[in-house]
Amino acid sequence: MKWDELTKLLGAAAAAVTAMFALFNSVLSDWVPPTEAMGTPAVTGIASFVSLVVLLVLVLVMRRRLTLAHRRQIAAVAGGVAIVGLAVGWHYQGDLGEHVFEWPPAATAHPDEGEPRRHIRGEFNEMGQQASRDLGLTAAIREAGGLHKAMDDQTLWDESSRKQVERRLVLLYVVMTSLLSGAVFGLALAVMFSQQTGVPAKSEVPRP
Repeated sequence: MKWDELTKLLGAAAAAVTAMFALFNSVLSDWVPPTEAMGTPAVTGIASFVSLVVLLVLVLVMRRRLTLAHRRQIAAVAGGVAIVGLAVGWHYQGDLGEHVFEWPPAATAHPDEGEPRRHIRGEFNEMGQQASRDLGLTAAIREAGGLHKAMDDQTLWDESSRKQVERRLVLLYVVMTSLLSGAVFGLALAVMFSQQTGVPAKSEVPRP
């Protein structure tokens, strides 16, 4: 690989890192699942590390001369990866909205319930389905004696179910951010090499 090509390759990686850093500190920071075992900083750190590993692997794979045909393939693949990443993000956002709730609710918090925090619930058990359908989640939790008692007694959902949902949300978050970082890198790479000139691809050499 020539020096100018290596420079563009590293520039694309730097652009992807910068873009993902901006996303982690804006939109993606609000999407971090509120895990009790690891905490928000740990989840963000894992997602950032996996994204960097993905970028490193892509840089190592791309350490060869990129022809016009290669650039078109990279752009197409990056676009496809971006679509998959957005689809995973859409599914993740729905899962997050269904299983993450604020307790106590800021609008109706009692003084003895503490500061509002985000929590992950499991899938409702039979009693939880009935209570949430008849009363709503907030009233069902208060009817069960508060969040801590409801979780200790597993009145509305089982602890094993809550942990399973928590693991799923963390996995979806990491997969989503990794896909987006790979897509950003691929698109940045295609743009930076768009003005590159040189020997055309084998399939593009004109016949005499």
